[in-house]
Amino acid sequence: MSSTRTEGNPGSIDLSGLTSGNYTVDLSDINACQQTCTFTIAEPTCNLLVQAQTTAPLCNGAANGEVAVTINNGKAPFQYDWSDNTLDGQATAQNLRAGTYSVVVSDSIGCIGFDTVVVREPAALNLSCGTPAPTTTLGGQNGSISLRFSGGTGPYKLLLSGAKQDSFLNLSVDSFRVNGLAKGDYRLTLVDANNCSIPGCNFTISDPNCNLDLRLTGTNNLCAGATSGRIQTLVQGAVGNLSYDWSIDRFDGLSEANGLPSGSYTLVVSDGQLCKDTASISITEPIRLNVDCQVITHPSTVGGSEGQARIIVTGGSGFGGIRISGPSAGQTDNFRTDTINYRSLRAGQLSGSSLEMSMIVSTLVVLSSIRWSAQCKALPKSPIPLVMGAAQAASM
Repeated sequence: MSSTRTEGNPGSIDLSGLTSGNYTVDLSDINACQQTCTFTIAEPTCNLLVQAQTTAPLCNGAANGEVAVTINNGKAPFQYDWSDNTLDGQATAQNLRAGTYSVVVSDSIGCIGFDTVVVREPAALNLSCGTPAPTTTLGGQNGSISLRFSGGTGPYKLLLSGAKQDSFLNLSVDSFRVNGLAKGDYRLTLVDANNCSIPGCNFTISDPNCNLDLRLTGTNNLCAGATSGRIQTLVQGAVGNLSYDWSIDRFDGLSEANGLPSGSYTLVVSDGQLCKDTASISITEPIRLNVDCQVITHPSTVGGSEGQARIIVTGGSGFGGIRISGPSAGQTDNFRTDTINYRSLRAGQLSGSSLEMSMIVSTLVVLSSIRWSAQCKALPKSPIPLVMGAAQAASM
């Protein structure tokens, strides 16, 4: 830059509008005397230092991060020009999501500084639950579930809701198992140190499946008033040891009941899972066997054998036989009527301890491929006195 000025009188001259740089002044008067001087116009020194510091969002995906700008060696006031124009003019940028941010700062003398920072966020919270383990018994409280978690900011806490309310605090490991759960629906929620949370997993604890099946088979009494009834059990689908609870306490714990009179019986069977099944059965007996003996006619002569007697049979089961002992012995098998007449009987008494008359009923029973026969007996209500004659037993 060069310029010429003419001044008429000695004195001082002020120069303005100079930019920075080195200048030379050549002075001459009217006599052509000359003098030279030099000077330097210097710019102000710029040591403006800009530093941006970040505060991460508390939760993954949140918009509460910050970038604060610190300035050293500058001259206020300052201007802030951000890479995100919505932030221009702010010394502290707030409500930021994760990302890269740049800021250019200018001071009042034109010094410029800048900085670029990355706002980082915590990793996303993640919670994964395994397959729930059911209780081992009906009504038990030993169901459980295992889980793994990651992300966020530790330590963590787990909140359990649903059929049971609970919380597990200060968890620093990445896996955990929740125990002591009863049957029901549950929900787990993971919360980190910044109170960020993630709806976890919904799961159901179930009781064990019960496939217990109880079947009863009975053997009825063959004679009225007998105590030879029997109940056998068949249990399928059980797990673990079985317990037996009979309606007759003396049979409790037994898988089979013997020596039973007729009646109704109930059995409750429980297995190791506390599964239960109940079955009932009736042990029956036939109508009581009765025999009635009646004299029809006596022999008409001494030693005669035309005496007649009638035997009336009721109750019992099926076809049977009548055996007569006394002066005129005999036997009738497989009779099909309830009244039997005997004739040609000799005089005498067809009764007593040595002259027993009995009805024998043989019944064939088939149960579970086991076969046996039994006999029921009935004594006459009164003796049959035949006072005359002699005879041979015959049936009518």
